[in-house]
Amino acid sequence: MKRNEIKIALILLALLLTLGVLLGGQKLYHANMVEKPIIKELHALSYVESAAISKTDGIYQIKVHIRQPGNLKNEYQEIDKIIAAKIKKRPYEIKIGDRRDAFLQNQLQKMELSLYEALAQNSYLDLEQRFADTAARDHFIYRLQIDQQRLYVQISRGDKFLYEIIERNDADKVAGEKKE
Repeated sequence: MKRNEIKIALILLALLLTLGVLLGGQKLYHANMVEKPIIKELHALSYVESAAISKTDGIYQIKVHIRQPGNLKNEYQEIDKIIAAKIKKRPYEIKIGDRRDAFLQNQLQKMELSLYEALAQNSYLDLEQRFADTAARDHFIYRLQIDQQRLYVQISRGDKFLYEIIERNDADKVAGEKKE
């Protein structure tokens, strides 16, 4: 009887050790073959101030802080390309950190209805005109860009800038979404 108990205990111990090695190996693989290379490539981009990766509920969260205003559309697409190449088909989200202040956040919130309308009706020329009028009146610089998937909004004044990336097929993520 004792011999059987020892065998069962050894089998359970072997299973636990195997599971531990497999989980540890997977964690090491993701850290060294996925996360570190992404961070290294992102830091090599001249406009990236810092980058960090975390994983929540199986989704990679990549936070990238930008140094200064540039071309948001090109920057985002380059960042996305780097991440997609390393993460492959796993789900991920990119969060762009900017240097927004209360004034810029307020300007974005003022434009919220116009953003919703433009997304719903594909009326981006009207949105451009509304931004131009508001920027002239409130003294800020803006840039709107669009591709098949996203609307890119940049607002800046002095050394402060706000980046907002809105998924075109998900209009409920408009304005006021706090960036890191």
